[in-house]
Amino acid sequence: MAEALTVGLLGMLLVSLSSCRSELATATVVEQIEGYFAPLGIEPDSVHCEPGPSREIGASVACTVEVDGESVQMQVEVVSEEGALTIRPRHATLVTAEVESEIAQSLREQARSVEQVRCEGRLWVARPGARHRCEVQLEGGEQLSWIGTFSGDGSKHRARIEPLPSPVGAP
Repeated sequence: MAEALTVGLLGMLLVSLSSCRSELATATVVEQIEGYFAPLGIEPDSVHCEPGPSREIGASVACTVEVDGESVQMQVEVVSEEGALTIRPRHATLVTAEVESEIAQSLREQARSVEQVRCEGRLWVARPGARHRCEVQLEGGEQLSWIGTFSGDGSKHRARIEPLPSPVGAP
């Protein structure tokens, strides 16, 4: 009888332990998301996820990443029984350092001498109707404002460039 009780308790312990490992820990998911942003030179301000997904292939969990006040909705999907994950933003996400370079190149192709482009935030999320702004400094002191607006489906943007008003007292 004691042997049956011991085997029964051991069996219950093993089932209990294996059920604990049937879900990925939220901390593991958060760590993987932080790793997703690291090569972009971005350290999220915060990452919040629903409770971890099961280890079943195809299981997924939604997370929200905050960077400079911008919320990025992330989808995390389990792609192997060992817990390998695929991480992708729900909307196109652009790193502003890359956008700054592209804006400068585009203006140079229009025969403008660009000294510097500074855009707001470290990343942009291409949500439908989202607007983003950059300031452009041209050689000779002229300043421009670049304003980009993403289309209804969030995949494309249109931009306009306007001169910024001269500071009071400037020639």
